[in-house]
Amino acid sequence: MNIDPEMRERMKRLAERRQRTPDWLTRDAVSQYVAREEARDAFLQQARDAWQEHRQTGLQAGAEEVLEWIATWGGESETAAPVCHE
Repeated sequence: MNIDPEMRERMKRLAERRQRTPDWLTRDAVSQYVAREEARDAFLQQARDAWQEHRQTGLQAGAEEVLEWIATWGGESETAAPVCHE
């Protein structure tokens, strides 16, 4: 991997402050990037799957039902997700 001298110096300074090596910073950054992108891919796949299921069944929850459900989140009277219907 080619890293320009300025970035290499910045990484060196940061690594010293973190008591790590520049290689550790690189591995950590790549690990975080890959995890984030895998999570993004999984989210997009779930959305595609949900859309496909909706197209096949016609079932859905209305916006008002979902908003009412979300409004209960974190409270003592938190409710279950609305049931999908036609």
